[in-house]
Amino acid sequence: MNQGANLRTDQGINQPIDQITPRDLTAILGQDERAALALRELYTAWGYQRWRVNDFEDYDLYVRNRDFLLSDSVLTFNDANGKLKALKPDVTLSIVRHAPSAGGQLQRLHYHERVFRASPLGDGFEEITQVGLECLGDIGLYETCEVILLAARSLSLMGEDYVVDISHMGLVAPFLASCPAGNAAALAVADCLAHKNPDGIVKARDEFGLPDAWVRRALALAAYCGAPEDVLPAIAGTFPEPMYQDAIRELEGVATALASRDLKGRIQLDFSVINSASYYSGIVMRGYLPGIPTRILSGGRYDPLMRRLGRQDGAIGFAVYLDKLHAAPTGRGTAQVMTFSANEQPGDVLARAEALAQAGGVRAVREVRHG
Repeated sequence: MNQGANLRTDQGINQPIDQITPRDLTAILGQDERAALALRELYTAWGYQRWRVNDFEDYDLYVRNRDFLLSDSVLTFNDANGKLKALKPDVTLSIVRHAPSAGGQLQRLHYHERVFRASPLGDGFEEITQVGLECLGDIGLYETCEVILLAARSLSLMGEDYVVDISHMGLVAPFLASCPAGNAAALAVADCLAHKNPDGIVKARDEFGLPDAWVRRALALAAYCGAPEDVLPAIAGTFPEPMYQDAIRELEGVATALASRDLKGRIQLDFSVINSASYYSGIVMRGYLPGIPTRILSGGRYDPLMRRLGRQDGAIGFAVYLDKLHAAPTGRGTAQVMTFSANEQPGDVLARAEALAQAGGVRAVREVRHG
């Protein structure tokens, strides 16, 4: 090393390289880079080992699991042998495919990777930096609570006023599957739940001839959003059938375990959080920070994906989208995120938004469909 070389930065550091301290290096990093280091330290402290994946995979992996991806569009190329490859649009698929089974032992893995996805603006592809973790193996209540706690701690490293919304596909999926009017009606109601659109549920009732008793439960599910101790009694009263009890008990177990972890107001139940039942079977989650209109964290329990890829163990994890930090202004906020689709009437969206604003706060975000 050149002992006479100095490190000069915009932050004013100007000293010999061999005298640079970790604090000095942190000072010259961007917000996303500092977050990545802090998250890596957090996950390592909890026993998660670093896992690395290639930037590309066999294209067939994504064709077979297209429903798991956020977009149908995948960047492809032919390798030297003429085999069709793809720049990876997802990390979890690669980890599950390549991480060897530990023979009943729990695997705790974390990663810092790039993915390549179609831009929501429709102007090509974008490179997205993700940091996240996966817990693979015999997943019980403790492991589920650990991952949710780490999701909360991850967001706390980037801002004080974060929130983690959790839902449970073990409750939402069987309720939607019980729709008396068939799959098309169930999909319409699921879309309304995802967009916090109770008026849309009423319209679906009229369009598909849904019975009032079923619609009342759908409307109740759309309305349930808040602290677990407030929402869980209502959930238990609305869904007393045996097929919902495992999910309700797991939510109760999570709420009890996390009650003493100084997370008051940071964990809430919100059944607009819906992921594909083909891949997710248990708790699902999304995380938000003030000033960022879209989720910065997402994940959940994905045992069905494990089965699709030939594995018999369980799995739960989440990803943090570090590229979102560039758009984060300063400020405080506790508003709910309400997504709406481009084909909805503005007046209908305004009515929903105003109701949520009066109930405590709202950020209305137009959902961009990938194609």
